[in-house]
Amino acid sequence: MSKPFAERAQNICDKAGSYEDNTGRAPTAKDLSRLVGRSLEEVYFILHRMVDHGVLVMIPAAYDERYAVDDEQLMETLPTPEDEPSFDEAREKREAEMSEQVDKIDERFQEGYVDEEKQKTFSDVAAALAGNIEKKPNPLDDKPAPPMPSVTPGQNELFDKLSLQLSTPQEKKPNPLDALTKKK
Repeated sequence: MSKPFAERAQNICDKAGSYEDNTGRAPTAKDLSRLVGRSLEEVYFILHRMVDHGVLVMIPAAYDERYAVDDEQLMETLPTPEDEPSFDEAREKREAEMSEQVDKIDERFQEGYVDEEKQKTFSDVAAALAGNIEKKPNPLDDKPAPPMPSVTPGQNELFDKLSLQLSTPQEKKPNPLDALTKKK
């Protein structure tokens, strides 16, 4: 780990721990930025590296995330930005991994690989669709149908009145905004 990056990360980790001890709550990135005297962008960059590596844990809060120390011993193995591959190197690595996966799949097809468990599942589904599997009884078939709710005469009249109102065409009222647009 490069010395400046390691020092900045350790400083942020120390400040996060002391802030939590003093206030009883985990600090936000803004709190840590103020405490260490670094820009908010730089603090976010270091915080997210530490969260990804397991040194800190990010706690979602109502307005901003808070960061608490999870495992300070992992600071020694925290990768630096210099340790990570460049964009081109990362793309080449990804392409190589994808090519390797395609080669493995190709090899499996060439060998005629068959997953026994999946094959059994497919045959069971095909048999069920063909109707060759015995049907299990539906436990709901044995239950009696629920009783119909009782309806009072007043409810029937109200229903008839509402359905009549909804079924008759209503008079269309003019839109007051139409008058404004016609004047212009």
